[in-house]
Amino acid sequence: MRLRRKTPKSLKQLIEGIPSINVVYGRDDITVEDVITLEVCLKGWFAEGDRYVLTFVESLKGNKRILEGLAEVKGVVVLIPAADIKQVKSYFSENAVDGITVIAADMPVRLALAMLLDRLYPLDFVTSGVSEGAWVSPSAHIDDTAWIGPFAYVGENAYVGARCRIFPFAYIGNNVKIDEETVIYPGVVILDDCRIGRRCIIHAGAVIGADGFGFVFDGNRHVKIPQVGSVVIEDEVEIGACTCVDRATLGETRVGKGTKVDNLVQIAHNVKVGGHTVIAAQTGIAGSSSIGNYCMIGGQVGIRDHVSIGDNIMLGARTAVNTSLNEPGAYIGEPAMPYRKAMHVLAVLRRLPELEEKVKCLEEKLESIQQKLNK
Repeated sequence: MRLRRKTPKSLKQLIEGIPSINVVYGRDDITVEDVITLEVCLKGWFAEGDRYVLTFVESLKGNKRILEGLAEVKGVVVLIPAADIKQVKSYFSENAVDGITVIAADMPVRLALAMLLDRLYPLDFVTSGVSEGAWVSPSAHIDDTAWIGPFAYVGENAYVGARCRIFPFAYIGNNVKIDEETVIYPGVVILDDCRIGRRCIIHAGAVIGADGFGFVFDGNRHVKIPQVGSVVIEDEVEIGACTCVDRATLGETRVGKGTKVDNLVQIAHNVKVGGHTVIAAQTGIAGSSSIGNYCMIGGQVGIRDHVSIGDNIMLGARTAVNTSLNEPGAYIGEPAMPYRKAMHVLAVLRRLPELEEKVKCLEEKLESIQQKLNK
């Protein structure tokens, strides 16, 4: 099955009900078939009739070459920011450009594009039921509108809500609860007692609820601390491929509503991630740390255990956080420093060889002066 199916629509249908998107040039009695990149479009896209494709320009910023390229194509709807309407209409009108339609968005272009893509490629919830080859415990509850793919496993007392999609080879453990319209891709493992919210997406190979990395040294060997907590993934969270969210030692590991986690991220036991935070690939978050709301965490960031990161904090790629950060703003470096301070430190580091030579020169002069004074 496909979760999204291309569904051509008339331009009027496509933008209907989105007051911030309007036709500002060209025809509106056309059908939009697909979406292409600007790069592909400018190579000379040419289509006859009323069947158009959609492309987008995030900002012209006076770039006449893009307008010149668009003037040579045919059968294209161009999405532009509202700030560029005057420039586009003026150029296309003066050059009598035909075969192109321009729609303008009074919002970030990528946000408008996301809305239009959602309409051109709507979610397909037609398929439902338990596929042949899937194993579902008799005590599990599967909503009639949910779909369980071939060779998926659903354990005892598990709950799979309305319009959920469980792809082949997924493992859903005992007492797991998955709320409505959540998608679990192939090879995902959700271990016992974890809870997944509404409209979540968990990509292939992710593991939710593996044991936290908890051991105590008895003087001779590392003794495992039983990990008896759980994981709670709130509504509208997306978990990337091969990401791991470990279960808590006691209590819960929690990922807040609307948070988006990239591929290959490690979220350790008892971590609390706030709402609407984004975490890029290869980040590691050690146990019992907390991250606030609306944070942005770049790739390969390392966050040590038991630290707190407040709301609205940005961490640049490869930042190392070893103390709590509470003041909103951007931080980079190892250890993490406010952005401006880190830039100053970096500028000084680049001059270290030069500064070293100056210090050596000053030391030699001081030694020479000292020798003269001692005579």
